[in-house]
Amino acid sequence: MANNKLAKFTLLAAIFCLATVIIPASSYAVPNFARKTGLACSSCHSSFPRLNAFGREFFRNGYVRTGETEPMFELSETAFLDKNLFGVLAKMRPYDKKDSGDSKIRAFHEIELFIAGSSGGVLGNNLSFFAEIEAEDETDFSLELAPFEAAYHFMPEFSIYFGNRSLADGDPFGTITNHGRVTRSKRVAFNQTFSSGNNPDAKKQGIAVKGTINDAFYYAARIGTDNGDPEGEGEEDFAGRVAYIFPWCDHAFHIGGYYADGKQAVVGAAGGTTDVDFTRWIIDAMYDTDDFTVIFAYQNADDDTVAGGSETNTGWYAEGSYYYRKDGNPLFVPTVRWDQYETNDGNDDYSELTVQLAYYFKENIKAFVEYWNQVDTPDGVDDDSRWTVQIEAGL
Repeated sequence: MANNKLAKFTLLAAIFCLATVIIPASSYAVPNFARKTGLACSSCHSSFPRLNAFGREFFRNGYVRTGETEPMFELSETAFLDKNLFGVLAKMRPYDKKDSGDSKIRAFHEIELFIAGSSGGVLGNNLSFFAEIEAEDETDFSLELAPFEAAYHFMPEFSIYFGNRSLADGDPFGTITNHGRVTRSKRVAFNQTFSSGNNPDAKKQGIAVKGTINDAFYYAARIGTDNGDPEGEGEEDFAGRVAYIFPWCDHAFHIGGYYADGKQAVVGAAGGTTDVDFTRWIIDAMYDTDDFTVIFAYQNADDDTVAGGSETNTGWYAEGSYYYRKDGNPLFVPTVRWDQYETNDGNDDYSELTVQLAYYFKENIKAFVEYWNQVDTPDGVDDDSRWTVQIEAGL
């Protein structure tokens, strides 16, 4: 049986390697921003979906290039039929096997429809919008309206945002969130919800202000509702973000911090609802060049419990990618990440390793092989590992 499984994985790996030879890499890119701007995907992405310095600036400016006056989309009777408004990300997993479970053929794993851009017309050139609709196999491909947001950009130093999106998910650096990561495995410390049911990615209705001062100091602050409270009836939560982008290295290096606190309505064992306090603080840093990206982030999480106690858990990750390029575009991209995190009020420690090798058939089409392993687990918890082959195409 073990030999059969090894043979199947070897066959998949061989097909993957053969495809890298048969299908050449190309600078041609077709996602909606590339179609509209005429720029290659690599203009904004180190390796999609990770943004480079130019892409982060484009994101902060509301999908407008610095100094550009023409909007991406003009508001008109047919504006929402413009093909340049829409983007699609499709994910296929022909092989997915956990050591603790059966192998899966997830031929079509997930599809995401993006509606994003900046508009002109009657509202001027300063309105931007973002919405995502997704469907995946884990929910029987039922449609879900994921984060959505609209913003008005008065100037680079000040913009106001309205929507159902976390501050971390809307962060241009992509270091304090699991959204937009290049790996299948998650940055586990930031995925834990603990007693309050909150993590930095929790979607909440809210209003935020953001801006970049002197093209170096980034700030963001958001007032939001409870997690799972779409009508905004619960206690208000606060999240804030600051980062300094060092100009002397072409804006490739930043150091930042994040803080959030609030109350969350939690249902207890007896069925009643209790408001519990929570706080999160994070420090992060990233150095991102044409050749490599290195990221580090550390989180401290404090949560009250329904029983009246409290718990504190910490976690961090270190991640690195190297870009082997051809004609300036990514070809092979190896990525390594180490996750270290606590649960159960710091009494249980976990260590996890992720190793991935991605190949870019085109700038917007890639395939990767990824290995994930729980290197260390608490006493009484079996460690686990996972092999995944995944294909992603942004159209």
